[in-house]
Amino acid sequence: MKSCRFVFALLACALLGACSSGDRTRLVVGGGLAGGMATEKAEELALPGVTLRDFSESSDLGYVLRAHGGLQFSRGWAAIVELEYTDVTFDLDGQEADATEVSTFASLRYTLEIDLPVRPYVKAGLGWAASLEGSEDSSFGAKGAVGVQVELTESIALYGEAQYTEYFSPTYSITGVGVESESSTVGLHAGLELKL
Repeated sequence: MKSCRFVFALLACALLGACSSGDRTRLVVGGGLAGGMATEKAEELALPGVTLRDFSESSDLGYVLRAHGGLQFSRGWAAIVELEYTDVTFDLDGQEADATEVSTFASLRYTLEIDLPVRPYVKAGLGWAASLEGSEDSSFGAKGAVGVQVELTESIALYGEAQYTEYFSPTYSITGVGVESESSTVGLHAGLELKL
């Protein structure tokens, strides 16, 4: 329920900001691929017969597939909903833990309004993620990104961005290992966006 309220508030703020603009509202859809580093900081690790606390961090490379859509209210402001699939394998005390998850984020993006085909932007959002391995409660997260859009035409743009995502206190069980942790990802995304 809180997530729905946040999305409505985000859309309302973007719409109010767009009312002073002469630009028409457009639908944006897109998708892309990312590679990056995921870090898992386990606060408690429950292996068969033993529980470890303040477990050291584990990092590894993984990939992310993304699809997104939303509304662009002006040349600068857009409200975006992103769906991402993440796959990364962690080494937890010698045991491999394949972490795959699906996440959904509502984000607000501002692209610098300049008359050039290459335009930088910033983006911030809130959302949640659910694991596809074992069992896990959905974990709340926040993300931020900086990137650039390259407009090929008025309706087609390529984008590239560096993104940081932090997930807060997920508790889950993967490959027989119980983990209470905080996790974060840093990735480089590239993709295509259509403005309809």
